[in-house]
Amino acid sequence: MPADAFLVVLASAVLHAVWNAMAKGRRLSDPRVNAVLIGIGGGFSGLPMLLALGLPDPASWPYMLASAIIHLAYYILIGLAYRAADLSSVYPITRGLAPAGSALLGWLLLGEFLRPGGWAGVALVATGVVGMALWSRRQGALSRAGLGFALTNALVVIAYTLVDGQGGRLSGNTPAYVIGVEVITIPMLLPVLLHFTGLPGLLPALRNGVWWRSLLGGALSIVAYSAALWAMTRAPIGTVAALRETSVLFGVLLGALFLRERVTPARWAAAATIVAGVILLKAAG
Repeated sequence: MPADAFLVVLASAVLHAVWNAMAKGRRLSDPRVNAVLIGIGGGFSGLPMLLALGLPDPASWPYMLASAIIHLAYYILIGLAYRAADLSSVYPITRGLAPAGSALLGWLLLGEFLRPGGWAGVALVATGVVGMALWSRRQGALSRAGLGFALTNALVVIAYTLVDGQGGRLSGNTPAYVIGVEVITIPMLLPVLLHFTGLPGLLPALRNGVWWRSLLGGALSIVAYSAALWAMTRAPIGTVAALRETSVLFGVLLGALFLRERVTPARWAAAATIVAGVILLKAAG
């Protein structure tokens, strides 16, 4: 993997963890509403950029529509999972199981081969983040419902990674492609928001600065994902997807520092395993 793509993917990982922490939110907030609002905010915050960038190539439009449908499920599952468990429990599962599946399907469907060191890196990253999740379960910090939502969303992440990897390549304009996906999801997410809040609760849900945090979180998600898709034009999809999962390190850190979640030494040992996987991925690229 080229050095510039490597650094861009790491920056994408940080931003991804930040907006997920915003979706989890503090006590008394509803993560379901937070996650859906961030999805909607991403579309609205991206509209001016889309007008400036222009539309992506029409060849990528079917992928945009497919990705929007997949992202609808993604935002819903994020909210449900964070409502049922801690960020530092759910985030490692969702983000950790995805890279191995992405690499495997990228090999089977797209013919992208990883070197032995790359496969070893994928295995270490996945092992480390799954280890974090297992410790959370053992400590009672992860409910069955949270685990189920996280496992399901890992499959969703794999699906949109492969769809968007191809769509981004066909678009000729990766940022416009990402923003287009977010814009398409707006009308899909609005009924979901009303379902979670109810019509009488919609305006109260937008008070206390929630609306601007939604726009900010949505903008961060667009920047993070655009960076990752750009990197996929420079390196194999499986490698980028695996390296991006270093976001779990930042997610666990944000959970501990800002959400006051308990992070044990065992979880940090698992984090060290992830770092070792990243090193292998860089060496194999």
